Amino acid sequence: MVQVSESLFYKDVLLVFFEKEGYVYSNSSPTLLENIAKNLNNLSAPASAPKNFIVVHKKIIATSAFAVGGLVLTPIIVVGLIQAIGFGVGGIAAGSFAAWLMSLNGGATAAGSLVAILQSIGAAGLTAGATIGTGAAGATFMGTAGAKLFEEKSDSIMADLTERMDSNPKGQAQLDEFVKVYEEGNEDKNSEKGSTRVVFEIRDKLLTNNEAFKNFLETFVLAYNASKKLVNKKQQFKFFVDKTDKMDIAGKKLENLNVHLVKNYGAECVDKQAQSCTIMLNCSNL
Repeated sequence: MVQVSESLFYKDVLLVFFEKEGYVYSNSSPTLLENIAKNLNNLSAPASAPKNFIVVHKKIIATSAFAVGGLVLTPIIVVGLIQAIGFGVGGIAAGSFAAWLMSLNGGATAAGSLVAILQSIGAAGLTAGATIGTGAAGATFMGTAGAKLFEEKSDSIMADLTERMDSNPKGQAQLDEFVKVYEEGNEDKNSEKGSTRVVFEIRDKLLTNNEAFKNFLETFVLAYNASKKLVNKKQQFKFFVDKTDKMDIAGKKLENLNVHLVKNYGAECVDKQAQSCTIMLNCSNL
């Protein structure tokens, strides 16, 4: 899986959404930015398509031989399930679960990807399915299919974000005028040794732009939800305003931020320090 630092991930996501809304310079097409934003939204939200698939095909699943230790599949059942979700002899069925999987990569099917593998099995039928193996091997294949798809999609998202950052230094510099994102060592005795904290240094340009500030709040929550799946670490954050002549505005914006964080993560995770214009967010227990 493609790896980036936590702070860079948040900065990448903010850059995409600030480009998309026109707050900073963009050298990408609106369609590209929209696709990246859509992928991040899909990743941060509960996966509804697999759930709907199970509801629609519950009769097939219910008759596919469940054992106490898990689902046991024969090669025939494996192929049947693959074809049932839309990977058929004539190709991928429109409106099916298979079509949804393919849409995650913009309709493209890379050689060796999960979609390509499933389609080859569904098209060839039992002959190809028999190569999967019997019983436990079939269960292992189906059990790891979702993980393979997620890894492919995660790598694609991370690569897109990294490419955006690398290709748009002007937009990156302008984003720093709104909010500067970086990491600092975490000295909190209750934190894991050597852990880091992602810092959001909020600048006047963000404080005085209500729409941009609202976008920042929404984008942070989206990025955090996505990062739980992509970065998969217990994370801590610091939001602060430093040396501004707009303290009245800063106080109101920090209160808005405090309310937003408490609403999304609970009061027990948020520590507002009014005197230093700082808000700490500890998501270690979430």
